[in-house]
Amino acid sequence: MDGSIPESFGLLSKLVNARLSMVADVSFQDNSWSGVIKVAHLRNLKSLELLYLTTNSNKSLIFSLPSNWVPPFKLKRISDSIPKKWFTQISPKISTLDLSNNQFRGNLPHQLISPNLRSIHLESNQFSGPIPLWSTNATEIYLEGNRFSGSIPENIGQLMPSLEKLFFSWNNLTGKIPSAMCDIEGLQILSLRSNRISGKLADCGQHWLSRAIDV
Repeated sequence: MDGSIPESFGLLSKLVNARLSMVADVSFQDNSWSGVIKVAHLRNLKSLELLYLTTNSNKSLIFSLPSNWVPPFKLKRISDSIPKKWFTQISPKISTLDLSNNQFRGNLPHQLISPNLRSIHLESNQFSGPIPLWSTNATEIYLEGNRFSGSIPENIGQLMPSLEKLFFSWNNLTGKIPSAMCDIEGLQILSLRSNRISGKLADCGQHWLSRAIDV
């Protein structure tokens, strides 16, 4: 099938009680859709768990949803690429960014400024490319289980001064552990295992002896 998806698709929740097993797993993978997906298409799909939408490269399928919209469903997993500009347009009011345990792919922007983010969860995806120069006051950052490559930013202590938990494990990082790690005074957990990082952690003084370091 092709063409646009009718807004009446959003009324399928009225059929969920009759066919939970079918409506809970909606697949349009073999079709070629175009047009715009709006709130009306999704507003009542309370039992939706899996949704596959594909289209041909010569057609356009756009999600047009307000930034404050909260979906009535919870998908088990999302697989797609995220445009770099999406990260630069994150609302400054957001304090927690959680995209974990999906199949998101793509590179993050080279530089990001998110002063109000306190918790960043991008773990267990397929993000690749270098770790961004992310200027943030986040206390915890989880990037493990991706395909990030390159070295850890040399000025990480200046970029992320409030860090308490930092998880970079299970990526393709190379280079050395920057001495700027010592500048993050509140860092309690540092996980770098299963990368290709070489060298030793700099002598950061006695205050680092009680910290959990996994390399």
